[in-house]
Amino acid sequence: MFPGKIAFDSASRLLLIAAHPDDEALGCSIVLQRAVRAGASVQVVYATDGENNPWPQRLIARKWRLDTRDRKRWGRMRRIETLKAMSGLGVAASNARFLGWPDQGLTNLLASNAQSAIGAFTRIIRDWSPTHLLVPSITDTHPDHSALGIVLRLALAELLPTAVDVSVWTYAIHGLKRASLEHVWLDRQSPSETARKTHAIRCHRTQLRLSHRRFLAYAERPERFIRLAAEEPLASGLIRSFSKQSSAVCLILRRSIRTIFTRPMLFLFGQGATETLRCVAIRPSIGSARRVEMRDIGNGRRVGFALYERRGFASRFIIPTDIFGSARALFIKVKRTRFRFFDEAGWLEIPAITGALPAQASTLVPALSPAKQVVFALEPPIRPTADIRRPNTVQSYRRWAVVFAAVFVSLAAAFFANINRPWTDMLDFNGAVWSQSAHNILRAGLAQTSGASSGFYFGPLPIPPSGYYLHHPPLLHLAVTALFAVFGEHEWVARLLPIGCSLMSVVLLWSLVCSCAGSRTATLSAAVFATLPMELRYGQMVNFEPCVLMLILGARLCLRYWHLSGDPLWKHGALGLIFVGFWVDWAMYLFGVSLCLWFGQSRKGRRFAWTLLIVALLSAALYLLRIRLLRPDAWENLSHTFVVRLGSSGTDHFTELQWISRVFNSLLAHFFILNWMLAAAGAVIVLRNRLRNEGSLWLLRAYLRHCHGRHFRRSFSK
Repeated sequence: MFPGKIAFDSASRLLLIAAHPDDEALGCSIVLQRAVRAGASVQVVYATDGENNPWPQRLIARKWRLDTRDRKRWGRMRRIETLKAMSGLGVAASNARFLGWPDQGLTNLLASNAQSAIGAFTRIIRDWSPTHLLVPSITDTHPDHSALGIVLRLALAELLPTAVDVSVWTYAIHGLKRASLEHVWLDRQSPSETARKTHAIRCHRTQLRLSHRRFLAYAERPERFIRLAAEEPLASGLIRSFSKQSSAVCLILRRSIRTIFTRPMLFLFGQGATETLRCVAIRPSIGSARRVEMRDIGNGRRVGFALYERRGFASRFIIPTDIFGSARALFIKVKRTRFRFFDEAGWLEIPAITGALPAQASTLVPALSPAKQVVFALEPPIRPTADIRRPNTVQSYRRWAVVFAAVFVSLAAAFFANINRPWTDMLDFNGAVWSQSAHNILRAGLAQTSGASSGFYFGPLPIPPSGYYLHHPPLLHLAVTALFAVFGEHEWVARLLPIGCSLMSVVLLWSLVCSCAGSRTATLSAAVFATLPMELRYGQMVNFEPCVLMLILGARLCLRYWHLSGDPLWKHGALGLIFVGFWVDWAMYLFGVSLCLWFGQSRKGRRFAWTLLIVALLSAALYLLRIRLLRPDAWENLSHTFVVRLGSSGTDHFTELQWISRVFNSLLAHFFILNWMLAAAGAVIVLRNRLRNEGSLWLLRAYLRHCHGRHFRRSFSK
């Protein structure tokens, strides 16, 4: 149950501190109305005028370049709007106070003039003597809101001996996704209160110009408050968990698809050894594990080094804290711009080590000595990869990565050795067909052919409907057409497609196995994959197999990363790759159906399964409609071909025993005996360690559930 709620009477004195004009309407309108009805005294203090919001200002003023006078004029407009909004809520204009600090600059204020800001709010709070105080939450994703929350926390720490009777509440307008809901006060608002709140929001016309729907949505959303005494440290954003001892702080950061090409900036704010406040910035290096500099933002000087280790989904900071004093808490923020001026998460407070462990502490981060260590892990513990669990991971990872690079170069050399050969044998039959289709599209035009295949047509233009070969989805020959358009119509250009897909497949295979069983196993798997006769033969054949293999491995890797990190973007990436595969070959539909059957068994994956099934049905329907428009007898021709390939026609009849014998002989011809022995040994090892090695078990299940086709089986049989 929630411990109490905000209640007022005629003796109450409410002080609301906001970062911008409009914060009172968006986040505190209901509370202000109730305070006015109870006869309480109300004062609202705005840290900024909200003058630095350029896009609405450019639209309204019809001016691209904005100078100081334009921003001041915009700030005056926002002050007027705020006074109108407060009047609608029942608060007199004389009870509003504007400090005029720089908009979008409160974070910089922490680094340059934090003590002055703390002193200013200390005087404001002491002069007003509130019984109720509403302050921004440090978890708010707007950087001004979270920075102001830190300033007010430090100001309240100085006033603590004289402010015992003050009821302090924090409010978050943006974010608050990971807050513990048992500590959040969500009080229902009446229709009349909602109407007045809507009117107050509409008074901020400058803000509604580009964010009309988003702003009005705040009117229906309950206002969320947390008592400051009950607010606990929350790992949010990129931070999954953290631990602290007297000499260092360890942060475990999650990595997602958003952070592959970006390096987040880490900020630390706290009290220095000389009793002065300081803000330190850390930017991790591109390397996997290096010492990174810690620089004081105020003077730009280097103040120390931190260790940053990036492995799979368990990136880790180990930060010495000897440059900060222990009298006050340490605040940490991982900054990576999410949208416009918003951050992905606010600040994280790491308190001093006093008292017992918090109730939420459930896992011990293996980076610091257990002595005097406080651990917070409010999200589910991250699943480390094999490389993180093993000793000497950095050296081992680099050594096996070098070996993998040699394997990759060897495979590329084997593929490119005879890339210029003409279409002469049965291996090149498919290349000749799809190249002819690309030639016809280029000479007839994409508009006339609608991108349809005509690989068996060599006559004059225009191509008749009977000249179209519509047994397969069109993406393969369209890719060959694009390569011809860029590099010229040559045989070696067509081979660039399968070679590129095959080389990408070995990289994806290595990444997938590395996340499940470590870099050594991944490198050995890639080496076996690159030396298979099947890969050396079919890896450069212009056909569906190399493309579909790459897409399946890419989808499996995305699903693995979704399983590890929980980031839905990896799930969306898998859906995108599977959707592309639907338009490459029919084999991808078998893979999609197997995924639907598996994910449909769990509640978490049921939505993914239904989405994938709908995408598959729509893709198939669009393909069938497309070929019927291109060729009237396309459906009859396709069904006849399907019957022939099943061996059910009179001229091409074969029995199931003959089919099994042919497949078995093909497997013996294209797989070494050593490969079968390795596959059997790997299955025994996984089954014996199934309760201890989650990664290997996941890999085996992926093979058993989703394998289809020669290449996919070959990828996971090491």
